[in-house]
Amino acid sequence: MINASEQSNDVRVESWCELCERRYDNSWQDTLLRFRSNYAFRGLDGLALWLKRQYTPRT
Repeated sequence: MINASEQSNDVRVESWCELCERRYDNSWQDTLLRFRSNYAFRGLDGLALWLKRQYTPRT
């Protein structure tokens, strides 16, 4: 059985600067000469979480 602490990917940072450094760790792409992540959000796979209109006009 795997311990929960062995599965954790949590990283604690002490400053905004350190957060930015951690965010871009290993994301430099030599071919592009830019920072680009190898991961991308591709959306949700279901229709259960549709956005709902929250605006209510004043009368």
